[in-house]
Amino acid sequence: MSLKEQLLYELIKNRGKSMSGQQLAEQFHVSRTAIWKTIRTLKEEGHLIQAGQNRGYTLLSNSDVLNVPAIAPLLLPPLNATFLTVVSQCSCTNDCIKQLAIQSAPAGTCFLADTQTNGRGRQGRSFYSPPGGLYLSMLLRPSLPMYKSTFLTIAAAVAVCRAVKKICNISLEIKWVNDLFLNGKKVGGILTEAVTDLEGGTFEYAIVGIGLNIFFREPIPNELTSVVTSLYNTEPDEAIRCKLAAAILNELYQLEQNPSSSLEEYQALNFVPGKTIQIISGIRTGTAKALSITERGQLLVEYPDHTQITLNSGEIQIMDIV
Repeated sequence: MSLKEQLLYELIKNRGKSMSGQQLAEQFHVSRTAIWKTIRTLKEEGHLIQAGQNRGYTLLSNSDVLNVPAIAPLLLPPLNATFLTVVSQCSCTNDCIKQLAIQSAPAGTCFLADTQTNGRGRQGRSFYSPPGGLYLSMLLRPSLPMYKSTFLTIAAAVAVCRAVKKICNISLEIKWVNDLFLNGKKVGGILTEAVTDLEGGTFEYAIVGIGLNIFFREPIPNELTSVVTSLYNTEPDEAIRCKLAAAILNELYQLEQNPSSSLEEYQALNFVPGKTIQIISGIRTGTAKALSITERGQLLVEYPDHTQITLNSGEIQIMDIV
């Protein structure tokens, strides 16, 4: 472990407390100059560290840069620091973790970023991923058959809702099949991708990507203001993102061991049943009424001619949500 990582672990463990440069130098068997240089590097990376002559170094309570030392101690076994890769910026966390999957990375491997330059949603749509959000992907090697693939997304949606409630005390809703909503606006989304064995009808691996708007550090594009929101209007007073990242990863890994077990909770959190919807893509487009979420996670709908069908996938729009 590098001096930077060791020092960051120590500062996080003593968050809000002042630690003298001499004390840290003795603890890590380096010079005070080495400590000072490392602190400078951490501050350049965005960590909020208060420093001053004869005052030592203090990691402030609202310092919330995504980093392994802050996330790893909060993970539940078998997840640990070796499963984590955290970067300030990447093209797309799903694409990055795909490279690790090709290199035989184990199930539970996670890739997190502070921002994405080419975030991607379903059907190749762009996913707005500015700084201040939480963007992560987990590699899975599920043993379930391919026809149950929807349950991977279902479990991920429930995992995020559980984690947000636990850490932020905020209740989210789910829009079938993969969108997370808060107060009638989209606050996050899930993208599940997989490489399959067509002959065996099984997965080689699957990747669950999650994007969640925590707060916006800068104004969002005008075209998104009516449809997109964040968990917080301004930056929280305390560090939230690392705690939330760990909570999501813990819930996600546990639920994905038996993804179909989250169906009942998914159904309860889903606000689509009972709504009039516009089916934009799928086996039959047009206006219909959403009736229920089936035992396979499909959406049962009824058209004006009373024809009922189940949607396995596709794009829908709630009529009173633009």
